[in-house]
Amino acid sequence: MKFSGDTRYGRADVPEQIWRGFRFWAGNSLKLVFSLIFCGVCIHAEAALSSISVTVSVPQQEDFSDLPITFQQFDPTLGKLSSVEIILTGTGELTQQFENRASTRNSARIRQTVTLSLTMADANKPLLSAKQTEKNKYKADPFDGDIDFGGTSGVTGIYDFTASDDEVLQTKKNLAMFTGTGLADMFLSSESRFHISSGKNASFAIDSLTGADITVIYNYITVPETAWFGGLAGTVGLVWALRSRTRTDV
Repeated sequence: MKFSGDTRYGRADVPEQIWRGFRFWAGNSLKLVFSLIFCGVCIHAEAALSSISVTVSVPQQEDFSDLPITFQQFDPTLGKLSSVEIILTGTGELTQQFENRASTRNSARIRQTVTLSLTMADANKPLLSAKQTEKNKYKADPFDGDIDFGGTSGVTGIYDFTASDDEVLQTKKNLAMFTGTGLADMFLSSESRFHISSGKNASFAIDSLTGADITVIYNYITVPETAWFGGLAGTVGLVWALRSRTRTDV
């Protein structure tokens, strides 16, 4: 069946007019889809997971208790804090010395344990605890006349302290403690214990110098820039106008 119109009065072929209107509408609809996808990808890219780390080093020293450790809080203008990871790594040395003062060969067993504890403010128990135990047996010849923990009758053992522990905090209470423009406080303690078993006529010296590296990692979601939302709104408004024009022209 053939349809025709009278072009003298401004009327075109009816199917052709419908087809042109459909193509115009479909093209603008695709523009809408691609524009929304583009803006969505931009916004998603801006809202990526980022992290900032801060490390405080505590110098090596003898046993200490409740040493204040201060960190800069996470600035909330950077985004939304999702978690805080705290890593405690021990540093230092453990020293065990044995001198045999007997006239015959002698031996000794020494067990030495050092514990580093990191406690949050107002907490009843440590958040992190890094513990290391050195258990050794020493043998020495008869006394050589000098109590120097060396020579033929003395032994000195030195061991690196490398214990570590870590924890990830995600509760609202903990995140609130680390969020702001001020400082967050924690407290570090070091405790050393030892046990010795040996024969008679022996001298011992047990020592520990411990420190720590404490790292706080702030994991957060960046806040999307308002320009992206403005671009999204502008795109939607533009395509809506095009679609309105389509409905008017067809």
